[in-house]
Amino acid sequence: MFVTIDKHGRWDKLILVLGSLAFLGLSLFSIWLMVYFKPSISWMSNLNSMMTGRLDLMHHYFETYGVHMFGFDFSKMQENYRGYYDTFICDNAFAHVVLESGIVVAALLFLAYEYVLLRGLIVYGELTPELFGLIIFAFVAFSESGAFWVCVNFCLVALAEPFFSLYSKLPNNNK
Repeated sequence: MFVTIDKHGRWDKLILVLGSLAFLGLSLFSIWLMVYFKPSISWMSNLNSMMTGRLDLMHHYFETYGVHMFGFDFSKMQENYRGYYDTFICDNAFAHVVLESGIVVAALLFLAYEYVLLRGLIVYGELTPELFGLIIFAFVAFSESGAFWVCVNFCLVALAEPFFSLYSKLPNNNK
């Protein structure tokens, strides 16, 4: 709504700051819930119910398979936890990346995501459509693993922009 109403970009910096903080907060909160989820705590149980058991399931994967530096191969997994699963189902994108791809890949992805949002704030000072998309998908990532798939979130292409702009500034690359 602000993007369409605010033609002069007065809200851009505020939205970028709040979006960056939201991404950081949601990613840390998701990982914290993955590790410390307890259904006996009422607010956690209520949140888990609202999210149709997703928190309980991601905590189960964490407890059963753990977190590895370079992820875990869930392709041959057959799980019988509150129903039969023959595929890895972790709908929280933050936890999904940590569990399946590992700590190193998750850290690189989260740092790149945060870097692009902060770069948009510090270098450009304006909210572009791809940055707005990254902010929106930060919220989607809390309940959908597809938020970090390029086929779902085209705004992830924005993560490559800083690297291409650095490459173009190298000597002999400006043709």
